[in-house]
Amino acid sequence: MDIDQLILELPQVEFNSADFLKEMQGFPFHNYLNNSESVTPMQVSYDQRLLETKAVRHFLNVFKDWNIPINTTEEIYSYTPGLKGYFLVRTAKHTQFDLHIDALRTVGIVFPLTFPQSIVFKSAKDSSISYEHEYKPNVITLINVKEWHMINKCNEPRVQFQFDCVNSWEEVKQLSKQL
Repeated sequence: MDIDQLILELPQVEFNSADFLKEMQGFPFHNYLNNSESVTPMQVSYDQRLLETKAVRHFLNVFKDWNIPINTTEEIYSYTPGLKGYFLVRTAKHTQFDLHIDALRTVGIVFPLTFPQSIVFKSAKDSSISYEHEYKPNVITLINVKEWHMINKCNEPRVQFQFDCVNSWEEVKQLSKQL
C-alpha cells in the first residue's frame, strides 16, 4: 500500500489537542445513522455553535483556500449521511466502525482530540493487506476517505473534530505544501 495515498500529517501547522478538546465541551451529540438509517457506534454534533469557537474559526482561516463546503442550513440537524462540512465525533469504546468508503467527501481533515486512536486502511485488491495509522497528539492528519478504511475497537471513547474537504487528494497534497 502506498501510504502517501492514504495519510498526510501536518506537523507544520500549530495545533494543541488538549486546548481544542476544552473548547469542544458541552456540545450535544446524537447517534449517527448510516445510509440505511441504522444506528452506528458513532455519535456526532453538527451544532452551528461549533463554528463560533475560537479553534474552529482559526482552522477555517488556516484552510481558507481548501474546498470545505460548510452547510449551515436546516439539514445539518439530520444525523444521516450528508455533507455538512464539519463535525465533532465520538466513537463508543469497545466498538468499531466497519470498512467503508465515504460517499460525499474526498478528504477528512482530522483533529484527533483523545488518545490513543487509529484508523485502518485496507487494500481494495486484497483485504488482507492493511495499514494502521496511529494519530498523534497535536498533529492534524489528512485522510483519503476514498480509500477503504475502518475504525478498530478501542478501550476508551475516541473523540475527533473533522472538516469535510472535497478537493482531490492530489490537490490537497499540493495545498498542504503552502501551509
